[in-house]
Amino acid sequence: MIEIGPCLFHKVSRPGFQPAGQVFCRDATCAGRCVVATKRKVQSTPGLIKTKKERKTNPVPDGFVEWEQNVIAESVSRDIDSNPFDYINLRQSSGTSESRPSYEKTTCECKILVPHLKERLALESLNVNKIHAFSDGECPSKAIKCGRIPHALAVRRVENKGYGIFARENIEKGAYLFEYVGEIISKNEASDREIKYAENRQFYLHDIHGKKNHPSYERYVIDPTTKGNLARMLNHSCVPNVTTIEVAASEDSLMDFNGKPSLVPRVVFFAVSDIKAGEELCIDYVPKRDAAGMRKELVCYCGNPKIGEANATCRGWIF
Repeated sequence: MIEIGPCLFHKVSRPGFQPAGQVFCRDATCAGRCVVATKRKVQSTPGLIKTKKERKTNPVPDGFVEWEQNVIAESVSRDIDSNPFDYINLRQSSGTSESRPSYEKTTCECKILVPHLKERLALESLNVNKIHAFSDGECPSKAIKCGRIPHALAVRRVENKGYGIFARENIEKGAYLFEYVGEIISKNEASDREIKYAENRQFYLHDIHGKKNHPSYERYVIDPTTKGNLARMLNHSCVPNVTTIEVAASEDSLMDFNGKPSLVPRVVFFAVSDIKAGEELCIDYVPKRDAAGMRKELVCYCGNPKIGEANATCRGWIF
């Protein structure tokens, strides 16, 4: 047993995750999935996704560690050399983490996703069964509320970009990917933090719009700068294969932060095109923004043809 940052690690030993070299698992997110040869009592978590035998994933590279289920990375989050952070898989507010329901006791509410996905995926014929099929039978709305990540992903370095997220298996268009997790803060607090973050070239803040005519409409921001999950590592592309959707599943999504219930929708990500194993997952940081409106503060390295080249799709700047 060794101590690295805030969490203890142990060597991974479980079916479906057999790397060639030594890989270590975080005790904080293991939830009893590993067979650990210690005297510690590890509680199992019901409803965890079993690795499907028919799913083909890229082999685990030597030296990779596991951040959470289906997520591996080149190093622990605190050792990310550009912008280290504490890995969390539950949203927080003022240091208080929200709670998650168990998967078995959660009801499917994918009908709420149908209109969003119809618009984003340009699919006229779409129903709940198809939405489930996109994620190999996994229910996206239940996965969202329970914090499950259905697909095998890896975080590794990318030239000119820092770190990025890569698929370790083929992912179908329309599949649910993961949630944007971090601290829930007010718009005013976000404005104060943004000044410092901009000086350090940290651009992780994400506005939460919410429902119009609701008291919490456009009051909150997600900040994963110091506490977040793998979604924090999503890079920009002018031709993205991932899209953002806000989901307020039902009234049981009301979160009581600081004794004040507020409807704070979850910011989640879906695949807007088929993603092949080994391909990077990217979103458009400033969708529908014209190249002429760029502030030209951050150069784009998405790799698509730039303005002036044939079939140009890259705006040249992220913002």
